[in-house]
Amino acid sequence: MVKYIEVRDFLKITHHYDFETLVSRDLELLQVIKIENPKHFISQYNSELKKNIRNILQEVASENTVFYIHNKFSKFSFKKENFTGNFLGFMDDFWIEQNQLDNIFLNEIYISVLYRTDDIFSSKVERFIQSFFTKILFKRYLNQLKIASKKINNITEKIINCLTKFNAKKLTSVPTENGYKSELLIFYYELVNFTKIDFYVTEQDISNINNLSRFYFGKNVINSRIEKKEFFATVISIKNLLGINEEMLEKISQLNIQLTIASTIFFSSESKNFNLKKQLEYLKITSSKKLEKFMGLSNFETNDKFFEEQQILVLYEQNLQKLLSNASLVQDLLSSLGITYVIEDINLEKQFWSYLPSNTSFITRKNLLLGNEIANFVHVRSPIIPNLKEKKKYFWGKNIITFKSINKLFYNFSFYDQNNNSNILLLGSKESGKTILVNLLLARSQKFFPNIGYLTLSKDSHVFVGLLGGKFYSCKKLFNPFLIGEGQIARDFLFEWFKILSLNVVNPLNNNEMELIGDFINSILELNTKDRAIHKIFQLLNTNKNYSALAKRLEYLTIKKDYLSVFEGDNSSFQAKDVFQLIDLNFPSPQHDSNADVQEIHQFRAVRAAVLYSYFSIFLLNFAKQEKILVIDQIGQILYLKHYSYLLDKIKASPIVLIVTMNANKNKFFDTKSSEQNSIKTVFDHFLKNFETKIFFFLEIEGFVYKYFQNRINKLRRFLNISAEEHKILLVQNGYEIIVDFKFCNDHLFTGICSSGSKERSIFNLTLQQVENKEDLNEIFLLFCQKLLAEEEN
Repeated sequence: MVKYIEVRDFLKITHHYDFETLVSRDLELLQVIKIENPKHFISQYNSELKKNIRNILQEVASENTVFYIHNKFSKFSFKKENFTGNFLGFMDDFWIEQNQLDNIFLNEIYISVLYRTDDIFSSKVERFIQSFFTKILFKRYLNQLKIASKKINNITEKIINCLTKFNAKKLTSVPTENGYKSELLIFYYELVNFTKIDFYVTEQDISNINNLSRFYFGKNVINSRIEKKEFFATVISIKNLLGINEEMLEKISQLNIQLTIASTIFFSSESKNFNLKKQLEYLKITSSKKLEKFMGLSNFETNDKFFEEQQILVLYEQNLQKLLSNASLVQDLLSSLGITYVIEDINLEKQFWSYLPSNTSFITRKNLLLGNEIANFVHVRSPIIPNLKEKKKYFWGKNIITFKSINKLFYNFSFYDQNNNSNILLLGSKESGKTILVNLLLARSQKFFPNIGYLTLSKDSHVFVGLLGGKFYSCKKLFNPFLIGEGQIARDFLFEWFKILSLNVVNPLNNNEMELIGDFINSILELNTKDRAIHKIFQLLNTNKNYSALAKRLEYLTIKKDYLSVFEGDNSSFQAKDVFQLIDLNFPSPQHDSNADVQEIHQFRAVRAAVLYSYFSIFLLNFAKQEKILVIDQIGQILYLKHYSYLLDKIKASPIVLIVTMNANKNKFFDTKSSEQNSIKTVFDHFLKNFETKIFFFLEIEGFVYKYFQNRINKLRRFLNISAEEHKILLVQNGYEIIVDFKFCNDHLFTGICSSGSKERSIFNLTLQQVENKEDLNEIFLLFCQKLLAEEEN
């Protein structure tokens, strides 16, 4: 049942006290601080903002103050007329003209301070409410109001001074031709009506001016109708003990839906805290320090500042079905994050009105909040707008390209800094276009002049990478692993190398054998480099009785087949692909020999793994000092994860952007010829767990393989910012749009639409049937990327 209600009783604000202050019917003063046009959205900036707000709120809090923190996420159309003043100086006119985007979301932060007058006001307010603005009452309380005004001004000035670097300013009244436009009333009524309305300072009771809007309330949906506009809203209350933290809020903001996240904060006296602290003692039923820390129980013992808090999310849309869909997304996300929530029944609860400043009497869901948890609802997130006028300075980081999913989510493939590299993983069948997409990323990154390193088994991109100035890594000469270097790096490498050759995967080394390896490595590094030939080292191993246990494990290297020969000698004719197949070429794989036993197969795999490990170690040590972008093509074939987790950790610690492709077809998914440790599943799982990969592409993957990846991502989605179902990606950068539609289980590769600043659009289609081989496809794409870059420069 839908009912219409009069809302005057729910709007407590009545008049302007002065240009910067509103007054309520309960004689409360209200001032609002806005953090506008935040220049960054990186976590360090966000954490600093939250810390500053927390510290200042604890300092100025008293029983007379109530704080409201509103995070407003709303759609914003990027049109030139939307920008005024110096903000236009940050942006390129051409970029603005070509990017009239209407699905960009802005985040605005408002901190409202409500100052309650002394008890003498509250006890008499009902008696005098009808005659509040009569001369008699005004004179009677003039001095007290002046005192309250000074106090709230002192509080807001302290907050602004603490947040100066974050562009904090107090909302006020701005003179115009039609009078003083009230920024406070515009903010206040936008919370009520979900749309901006111009309001001017007036002597009328503001709560009587609400004839502009009508409200209809259903079971859990609100309908607001104002100036021929219609909005729908719903309210979700948060019930967590410690509220929402920064990571949770980041996930909510990434949904890119219109909502206001509100936190109402009261000072809480010690008498109210005692009972809760006593209750928490009963929760300590375990001695687990980890559980105590997770629940925050230990903080209650040391924290001397407690607050009562209400946390709610108000979602709104102009379309009811869109609102319900958004509400479902938020519920799924909250559930996956372990957040307890309540969808408010609007007919029974006054929760919607409680998030308006001054409506403290409507709050029904109070939680106790620790002082060090204040400002959890503070979150800065800005749109990504490149500063093209100053090419070397970007407020939002060095953005290579922005991916926009079908759910309107933005993902930046960027350099940023060492802690915020945007890694990307591309999974797909053999001919699904993984190389094509990698080439696009490399081409678009050229504006930042990166050093590119490309490691692969094939030469499909050799010409392309060369034209971009990248280094295509190959091994033209094999090397002696004992000459890799000195110090701890060499020790770590040799220790892993000996573990591989000792068949540690099959028969784990014991502690004594581990110590023997360490001692033997020390002996090797004490030798002059000219005495470190492979056969000399193993001769030393076999003749020294102290190392007999280790020598026995490694005797297979020289008895049946001289496996050691692959590590020395002049093999300058070998190219990259040959190196990775070197063992197969010199010594046919025993796994195809019906007479070979299991031990022979393990020995062959160990030697091959040691060759790969040696090659990749040298590559990585040289690479990390030079390049900014690393491409590892077909990672499942190059890296045997059981042996190379150490090397991947080295990659993780390097200040680079990582692009990884992986074959994910049915034949490679369960590789019966190799151990489970080398399967594509192991590679995928390791990558998910160890790399903060932000973008995932799934290209033409068979049904059951795709389902496996999808299930794994759903289980580990706290590491991800994109879902497996999103196959349609919109790439947006500097006025050019490339719509890439990857068809699921289809031979159609992609369709692209490129706009180059004019209304005309050039459309191209690339399918597997249209090209004879990959070289042709890469050449077509190279020409296209060069055209893009040339137009961009012009």
